[in-house]
Amino acid sequence: MYGMWIYSSHLNVHLRTHRGEKPYQCTQCVRSFLQSGNRKKHLQTYTGKKPYQCSDFESAFTHNDHLIIHLRTHSGEKPYKCSKCEKYFSMNTNLKRHTSTAHTVEKPYQCKQCNTTISHNFQIISHQSIHTVDKPYQYGQCEKVFTASIHLKQYLRTHTGEKPFQCSQCDKAFSLNSTL
Repeated sequence: MYGMWIYSSHLNVHLRTHRGEKPYQCTQCVRSFLQSGNRKKHLQTYTGKKPYQCSDFESAFTHNDHLIIHLRTHSGEKPYKCSKCEKYFSMNTNLKRHTSTAHTVEKPYQCKQCNTTISHNFQIISHQSIHTVDKPYQYGQCEKVFTASIHLKQYLRTHTGEKPFQCSQCDKAFSLNSTL
């Protein structure tokens, strides 16, 4: 027994994380991996095969875990709950992003135009787009313009009445996932 690892190979893999070692190099790109199984899974993306098919027959995926995540868009399943508020997420990465942005006290990044403070540098780029005059996404039926296509798509729902986000506990539906 090797500490908390039953096999010495598990300990060796763990030690690689501390040493920054990723000995398994992809033969198609510059990525490298900690474990050979991760490289093998990555290499499947180059085959062009997508054996994991959604029942809607429009979506197919290289990896089963990608299909599982996709199926949550149909079912509305959100298995990852924030421990600090009542929000749920369909992907663990979204929960981690939420936790690090919504529940952090430190906000070291500041907008130079309005002095808004933000916790992560990737958010500052998105935030600063509200100050730009370049708003290429316009709705043809009114004068509304947007800096990002996703904002136009969300706005269109106010005209169409589309509410694609269904509550799993009742019959209510919402136009925005964040208001679910």
